[in-house]
Formats: sequence, structure tokens, C-alpha cells
Amino acid sequence: MRRDGAVNVRVAKAKAYPGARAAMLTLFDPGARERTRFGGGFVIHTVLRSMSLEVDLFQKEQNAAGSASSNAVIATLGGATYSDFLGGGTRRVLNPYLGLRLGYAYVDTNRFVLQGEAGVELFKAKYVVIDANVRATGLIGKDSDLGLVTGAGATIAF
Repeated sequence: MRRDGAVNVRVAKAKAYPGARAAMLTLFDPGARERTRFGGGFVIHTVLRSMSLEVDLFQKEQNAAGSASSNAVIATLGGATYSDFLGGGTRRVLNPYLGLRLGYAYVDTNRFVLQGEAGVELFKAKYVVIDANVRATGLIGKDSDLGLVTGAGATIAF
């Protein structure tokens, strides 16, 4: 309450957008490994996609001998931007964006991750965003791999 007796009213604003996503990792040259692994994860976006943290966990693969490898994980930090020529992220549907991500992965061994991302917000409202994306992925380490991570998810305002 202010000194003059009036009550301060504060309008809530979203600070972040936590959510869940489904993901698929496809390796271009898997060798004896499976080409595709399915999984899911969580995401925390800031307002306007300027920064986000994403962690995806992928299923174990079965090798030719019938034994399973360990789960794969990719954790990245990055951001994306909208084009002013394509609505600047203000449309209710079909907002395209481009981004860059860096991070850590464990796919058979420890790896550094570099991803280039193209995505589209399928639906965007004040409290929810539903999107889909594809990421060209470099897994850099003792053994390096190239692949794609495709995903779809939903986030809610917090």
C-alpha cells in the first residue's frame, strides 16, 4: 500500500516457459549402431526464445549381440531469433525461427555438441507455445558423429 492509501496493482508477466518435448536422434553414419533413437526431455525457454536450456534423454539401443548400450543424453544451451520479415514472432500460428545451440552429449562416449536449429511455433498464446524443430547436430569428441535431432514440444508460462 502506498502512503496516499492507494493500493499498488502489479500485472503478472511470464519469466520463463518450462515444458516437455518428444525427440528423435538420427545418426548419418551409425556404423554398427542403430541409426535412430527415440526419447524425450524438458525445456526452459526465456521470453522471446532469446535463451533456453534443453535436455533430451534417448532410449538404449540394442546391438547385434542382443545387449543394450547405455541411454544417450543431449543437454544444450542456446537461443533463437525470429525474422521481422516473417512476423517477428508475433503471430498466433506458424512463427518460424532460427537458432544455435552448444552443449554436452553422451552418445556411447562423452561429446561436445554444436547444433544449428530451424523451427516453427505451431501455436502461440499468452500462456502456451507448441513448436516443432529440426537441428543439424555435430557430436564432437574422440569419435565424432553427424546427425539430426527432430523434436516437438509444448511450454507453459511460469
